[in-house]
Amino acid sequence: MPVCAASHAFWLAYGVRTASSISNHEDIGIDFLFYIIQNIFIIHFGRCLAMKTVGLIVAAGLSERMGQFKPLLPVGGKTMIEQTISIFQQTNISDVFVVIGNHANELTEALKHTNVHFVLNEAYATSDMFTSVRLGLEQIAEHTDAQAVFLLPADM
Repeated sequence: MPVCAASHAFWLAYGVRTASSISNHEDIGIDFLFYIIQNIFIIHFGRCLAMKTVGLIVAAGLSERMGQFKPLLPVGGKTMIEQTISIFQQTNISDVFVVIGNHANELTEALKHTNVHFVLNEAYATSDMFTSVRLGLEQIAEHTDAQAVFLLPADM
């Protein structure tokens, strides 16, 4: 099963984080940046989304550089991870898997109103992001008939 446009998604996520961290312009806020990313996602990746596509969000990390757990930080009236889930929902990806580890209880509580599937990375403190991706892909392969997976970080 292909992982659609994962590198593009990471570059888009990197662009949002970079722009939001270096730009304090009042006229360009994080809401606007998320709006741009959502529209690029919808238009550019539409071809990939013609297949039976499942969303995979990795959210098990420690957020060491940030000092705070990024997926639960507020952005535009939602948490970062809720924004990421929202992007999937806007493109009709309804089957979303979230790999959790660090702050697992807080994430499951914060996302209990969503229809996401949780995958636990018990080794989150000693493993890397690839481990979370692998765990998520294994669960998707076992529990869905997906033809493709769209991968995004939780702090997109």
